Amino acid sequence: MKLALFSRQVKQNTLTHFTTLESVANMETTDKYVDIITALDTEFARRFGDFKKLSPQFDILAAPFNTDYEKAPDTLQLELIDLQCDLQLKDKFQQSERINEFYASLSETKFANLSDMAMKLLVLFSSTYICVQI
Repeated sequence: MKLALFSRQVKQNTLTHFTTLESVANMETTDKYVDIITALDTEFARRFGDFKKLSPQFDILAAPFNTDYEKAPDTLQLELIDLQCDLQLKDKFQQSERINEFYASLSETKFANLSDMAMKLLVLFSSTYICVQI
């Protein structure tokens, strides 16, 4: 969103966020920077487009107790209802420092689909997590 804002503002010669550029700007340089910002925005969209498709699942993962179970995939609806009605699990979720530990603690039989979804999403970040730990 910021890249779109920057592109639009630089195109309009509104350089509030680029004070250094403001002191040397002319139409040729601002056009150059608009092209660079637009290319960067396009590249981000290309590289992270898959994450946008997974956004509803990430929302469930991050806030399962605030998720509208009726808008969740059919395979998760009953499990979300059971999860949201369990006050002990709600407390455990709120007290968990790591989301992966919470999902690992869920009963694999009672919350099979929810656990499976969490595992698939969390594994996307496992290599980053390992790198940070080293």
